[in-house]
Amino acid sequence: MNKTIIALGTAAADLVFEFEKISDYDFLLMDSDPGPTRKDFYRISPEQNPEDYEKSLSKALVQRLNKTKDKILFIVSGADLVSSMSLVLLQHLIAKKRSIDILYIKTSVEFLPERNQIHEKMVRNILQEYTRSALFDKMCLVDFDVVESLCTDLTILNRSEQVN
Repeated sequence: MNKTIIALGTAAADLVFEFEKISDYDFLLMDSDPGPTRKDFYRISPEQNPEDYEKSLSKALVQRLNKTKDKILFIVSGADLVSSMSLVLLQHLIAKKRSIDILYIKTSVEFLPERNQIHEKMVRNILQEYTRSALFDKMCLVDFDVVESLCTDLTILNRSEQVN
């Protein structure tokens, strides 16, 4: 397959684990939380402010981005503060002439701090606007609350597997 799936943040990485079961894409998972020990996981240093994530594009990460395929599926949730890196990462991929589709995960924000709620809305709206401007090929928004409501026999033990 000539597509790379890039997952930024915890919610996106959880979804990628399900993609792996049904596809043979190349993967790049990035998060500021400690992740699984695997060659396609890149840990980003945790930052205090969303703006600081924009500055944390290291040479090692740039080298890994340069190895991606021509077609990219970029998965992100704005509720994760690490998603502040989205535009910097996507800007680099656009400069490399990659074809980019966005899969945006809209998670429930009602229990998040106000700062994270504002951040989620900002990331979602900016990515939508850039997609309207044709910087990305397409964008699909998935509302996890809606997906959750469609799942039958959902329990706390199988929630992640059912929703993803």
